[in-house]
Amino acid sequence: MPRKGGGKQSFAASKTNDRNGAGNRLAACGSEAGKQTFNFRYCGSAAGPEPTFASSAVNACNESIFTKMVRPTQTWYSTVMNTLELQLDDVTQFFCDVGQHGWSDLIVAHKGDLLIFRVSQVITDFPSEVLKIARAIIENSPIRAALCDEPGGAVIAVEPDKKQPHTSILSIYEINGEIAGFDETEEGNLVLSLRIRRQRLAGMLLAELWKTHVCLKHTSYQNGRSGFPHKELKELNNIWNESDLGPSFVK
Repeated sequence: MPRKGGGKQSFAASKTNDRNGAGNRLAACGSEAGKQTFNFRYCGSAAGPEPTFASSAVNACNESIFTKMVRPTQTWYSTVMNTLELQLDDVTQFFCDVGQHGWSDLIVAHKGDLLIFRVSQVITDFPSEVLKIARAIIENSPIRAALCDEPGGAVIAVEPDKKQPHTSILSIYEINGEIAGFDETEEGNLVLSLRIRRQRLAGMLLAELWKTHVCLKHTSYQNGRSGFPHKELKELNNIWNESDLGPSFVK
């Protein structure tokens, strides 16, 4: 469950099963009616039951959690949408949950707020796409990658920062509606834009994949998971170790 926000705000949350139990959808909404401050956000499609909340104040602002939560609060933006004015972000964290039965999640954490993008293995090879993004960051090359849900999802865009070569501009676009199986050229709502150190971003993504790589050595962890790019991850780790972003800190 999401933790409570700081300060005077308190948060109510609910957890509902979707996709026949294949995944869980979590959401939270500011409990003070009228403020509608969202601390926890599940992005992508609205497949499955719509969330319900214990608090009447929360229900009052929840006409549809997935239409109300189109855009996050301003804390998601380092300063403004113009990438030329983005401040260096040293707080945002990225997590990659390679889940069971074909469902994975990209989780973005920033100062107590969460964005979660569910990814369907039927459409997107999630570990391989994360690997492609990490490779582009190491090579300081531009990339766009589609992470598809059923339907909806996200497009991840990384651009080299020509003025500060040690950083990249990362943007995440949320794809809503009934779009399924889109590619990286799809346009959507910009929900996150930040300037981030290439070394830190590549390190976070590769460390997350390495964690899964190690855990998959256990037979019980393999249950419901298959198709992980072990060889490609090791090769990219060696490239990272020898690059200007190295040395690698995963072994």
